[in-house]
Amino acid sequence: ELMRDANHRFEECADGKTAELSMAAGRYPDLFGDVSATFVDHRRRTCTFDDALELVPPEGTADDVHQLTSASLRDVFETRDRLEKELASAKRQIEQKAARLRAAELDARIDPLTRLANRRAFDEHLETVHSLFDRSGVTYSILVLDIDRFKSFNDTHGHAAGDSVLQVLAKVLQMQLRLSDRPFRLGGEEFVLILSATGLRQAAIVAERLRKRVEAAVVHIEGKALHFTASIGVAEIEGGQSSGELMERADEALYAAKESGRNRVEIAPSLNAPAAGEEHQEISS
Repeated sequence: ELMRDANHRFEECADGKTAELSMAAGRYPDLFGDVSATFVDHRRRTCTFDDALELVPPEGTADDVHQLTSASLRDVFETRDRLEKELASAKRQIEQKAARLRAAELDARIDPLTRLANRRAFDEHLETVHSLFDRSGVTYSILVLDIDRFKSFNDTHGHAAGDSVLQVLAKVLQMQLRLSDRPFRLGGEEFVLILSATGLRQAAIVAERLRKRVEAAVVHIEGKALHFTASIGVAEIEGGQSSGELMERADEALYAAKESGRNRVEIAPSLNAPAAGEEHQEISS
């Protein structure tokens, strides 16, 4: 009776573990083919063992029990051990696949060339900081940065040189920002930085510092030291404004920087700016 109870308790535990793992691995049903087959086999052998125990007479001795149940008990233990191993193996495989899935999800948000976060990650992060602004009034600013005459640089020096410029710029951005600030590559030569808990004045200072660092950066191509510059538009979120409208204002400031000669920082004016003739403010070098 003790052996029967112990084995049934194991079955209940295995039932629970199998159900738990099955739920955790709904996307990986292939992992449970062997486990399910072994579990069915174990139940069949358990039933055989129970049947053997029923044949033992009430006055039966230990030798009687041993003779009638030894083979069945051995089979039960064998399948139980195999089931435990297969459950453990299935759990390991689930954990490995889950880790690979997390890595793939992360990689889907990373630009492969610069290793900066991409547009998908930008959209998600912008929504987060904008929600914080709506709920708690925590301001933030956006810097839109574009490499000057990038197409001409590519045409003159080749796309490999252009890729090197993008990678050098990404490193400059990463080295100059706080951990709480996030640089993103939206595509081509366009980059965006979200500066959390940062007002317009401080964002403009950051932008000018970045502009100077970019201007001083060097790209070495076939023994030549090449330089490049970038124009930057800056805008701060304001009450009643959507994140999309903020991006439009930052883009307009970037366009003004390009039109004014490039290698400049331009600040988008406040939505309530009264002066009609002063659409943008320039940060002097």
